[in-house]
Amino acid sequence: MFGQAEAEIDAPIEGTNGATPKMLSFVNSTIQNFLGIIQIPIFGGIIFVLLVLGELNFWSPQVNFETEPFSSVGKFWPPLPLFLFFIFFNLVPNRRANL
Repeated sequence: MFGQAEAEIDAPIEGTNGATPKMLSFVNSTIQNFLGIIQIPIFGGIIFVLLVLGELNFWSPQVNFETEPFSSVGKFWPPLPLFLFFIFFNLVPNRRANL
């Protein structure tokens, strides 16, 4: 790999308690899969909370008496496309290589 001799996959790494590159790659892939599963409900929950907060604004006293300042209308929508873009490109990892 880039001019370095390839180390044996099952050879222990010096200075560790018997860890091998194969074990480290397995642990890294397991953690990556776990975090990939966790991020879907977390970001889904964030989007849901943003939508609920936006909808609760429709029943505020200011809106009921038609005194809501126009500047506060739509203040929660700008981060939503960024979250959707981030989630889409993290759920489809092979698509990034084809871009």
